Amino acid sequence: MANHRKIKVALMSYAMDNRPGKGSAVYTRELISHLLDDDRFIFTLVHYEPVADPLYRRAPEIILPKFWLSSRWLQQLKWFWQARHEPFDLIHWFQPRLYPGYWWAPARFKIATIHGGGQFYYPWHSLSARMFDWVLKYLNWALDLAIVATTAARQEAAGTYRLSPNRLAVTYYGGGENFQPLAKNEALTIIQKRYPQIKGEFILTVSRLQPHKNLDNLIRGYNQFRDQSPTKPQLVIIAQPAESAAATYQLAQNSKYAKDIIFIDFVPAADLNYFYSAAVLFIFPSLSEGFGLPVVEAMAAGTPVAVSNIPVLAEVAGEAGTLFNPYKPDEIAAVLTRLLADTVYRDLCRRRGLNRAQEFTWAKTAAATKEIYLNLINHG
Repeated sequence: MANHRKIKVALMSYAMDNRPGKGSAVYTRELISHLLDDDRFIFTLVHYEPVADPLYRRAPEIILPKFWLSSRWLQQLKWFWQARHEPFDLIHWFQPRLYPGYWWAPARFKIATIHGGGQFYYPWHSLSARMFDWVLKYLNWALDLAIVATTAARQEAAGTYRLSPNRLAVTYYGGGENFQPLAKNEALTIIQKRYPQIKGEFILTVSRLQPHKNLDNLIRGYNQFRDQSPTKPQLVIIAQPAESAAATYQLAQNSKYAKDIIFIDFVPAADLNYFYSAAVLFIFPSLSEGFGLPVVEAMAAGTPVAVSNIPVLAEVAGEAGTLFNPYKPDEIAAVLTRLLADTVYRDLCRRRGLNRAQEFTWAKTAAATKEIYLNLINHG
């Protein structure tokens, strides 16, 4: 590749459109924001509908052409055909959602961020999600590279999607630079004014109401913890409703501590730092993750974290995380008891978390991603 020519990259930016709070949307937005100012590249943002997002003013934009059937799949295929005579050097999808025919995309190299490799194991996924998994597993021959978030996710993806190691690259995600420790009492006062259902000390999780997030076992563990604890912290669950929401709500309502189990569907980004800082601890009981952004955010806010002992979360939290078996509510209860009762240990976890969070910045993610682009273009 001649040095004088800028590299043309199509970024499939629709992954961030109108999806506040979703981990893959945060990743997409932050990564694009940190990519755009590099003058070695010409980045073009590709999506389905115009949105009121200032990020689209920073780069050329393509709105995918309409199709008489309301089908994103067919919209992409139509664009592939229309753009075939003016190809890009590289195209990057930010979600593991490749439609059949993605190999016709108008680019020399094709990259997708697939985040992790655990989603294939969950039969509750929608028909479309299963189709995307099927494409990744059986039709990935045209994908030059897949990006994952951790070395543990790389191992998962290699097994799940039968991708060879030389077609998998690891880029840690950011998040550490966007949050900071705030005075706990001040943060709690602000939270209580905006969310009056929060009465005092609370345990926090930030998630989605999907089965693999394992919130049912968190509620069971919280029930056991409360049975044996002299303290009465609330459990605050910030989680958008999804597949199993009704069953999880019912489980909480049946608890004898139901009044202390607080569900909040959505919290604006501006409020999240207050929640993390006000919480006595943050717990993340997930059964499968590509990365686990809320863990980094909580550590950066100076909150001790307890995470399930799956390899991805153990890698992200490092020595700052208190691990537990997510399938055993009694272990969840035990870790809550330890972190609530042992203030010396809790402070140690807090300091370790602050140090660990400094390793995760979106600037580092963008730099690693650009190296991937350049290596493919120059040596692919």
